Amino acid sequence: GTENTDSAFCKECGSALASSTAAYAASPSASKGMVVTGLVLSLAGLLVFAVPLGIAGTVLGAISRSRGARGMATAALVIGIIDIVLGVILIASTGRFF
Repeated sequence: GTENTDSAFCKECGSALASSTAAYAASPSASKGMVVTGLVLSLAGLLVFAVPLGIAGTVLGAISRSRGARGMATAALVIGIIDIVLGVILIASTGRFF
C-alpha cells in the first residue's frame, strides 16, 4: 500500500486527527501579559486588599500555568495563595477587611 506521510491524518486508518496545538495555542504576548498581571496583582495583594488581589493573582497564575508558563506563573500562584491566607488571618484577628 501507499504510506500516508501527512501528519494531519492517522497512518493506520487515514482518518483526520484533531489538532491539539491549534485548540490550545495562545499568542506569546497574551500569555506573557496574563502572567505579568497575575504576578503584579499578587505582589500588590501583599500590601493592600490581600484577599481580592490574591484571588485574582491566583486565578491568573493558574491559567498561565495551564497555558505553559512556569516560573512567573508559579510565583503568582504561590504569592496569591499567601495573600489569601494572610488576608483571612488578618480579617479573623481584627474583624476588619483592611
